[in-house]
Amino acid sequence: MKENKLSLMKLFSLVLKERAKEENQTKQISPNLLKFFSRKELIEIINHIYDGVIPEEYELVDMENGELLKVIGDDFSIISYVTNKWSKEVSSETFEIIPAEKKEETIGNAKPKDELPKKEPEKEKKS
Repeated sequence: MKENKLSLMKLFSLVLKERAKEENQTKQISPNLLKFFSRKELIEIINHIYDGVIPEEYELVDMENGELLKVIGDDFSIISYVTNKWSKEVSSETFEIIPAEKKEETIGNAKPKDELPKKEPEKEKKS
């Protein structure tokens, strides 16, 4: 899904823009949105909707993709799942923080290119 992030973000903005224009809030799932998700991800979305406690009447393993979509309900559920996942990715990223003293040491120890040891030219072998 990572490689599709930009495309999904654009699609999400279009979906939200269109929904904002609608007077009646209709439940629908954009067919364009579905091409980005596998069956496993559809089940993860349902799990997200129900906070891990899926009602007993839903036998997700036996359901067809179309039935899974009916359980999901609308685009907002998918957008909620994906944005939640993205926010977890961002918050779990770690950045290496280098103290100022270490930065100065690292920079101070760097040698200009012309001060690096030079390679001795190889002597030609006589046959």
